[in-house]
Amino acid sequence: MSLTVRAVLEFLRLAVIFFFIGGVLSYMFINIYGAVGIESSTLVGVGVMLVVFVLYRNRLQFSGWYNGKQRKRLSTSTTRWLVAGSFVLILSPIIREMVTLIV
Repeated sequence: MSLTVRAVLEFLRLAVIFFFIGGVLSYMFINIYGAVGIESSTLVGVGVMLVVFVLYRNRLQFSGWYNGKQRKRLSTSTTRWLVAGSFVLILSPIIREMVTLIV
């Protein structure tokens, strides 16, 4: 296969990964927060997409069709910052509820 075909296939694979894994995880968190009575926000979806991005850049991109020169993992500090930020975003509805109860 040519490099262009591999790049297009990898892009389609990336879109499926983001929409499927990101959608399932977002749906799961929205339902969990809804069952507890906490109103969810779009920040949860952004946090989930950050986790999926880190997963793709550090693991999944090395098992695809594209074999370009720019394939490299995120640095350890970048990975830690992104994952920590995503957990804060995912937990933001709980944090918001706690703040409103205190105030």
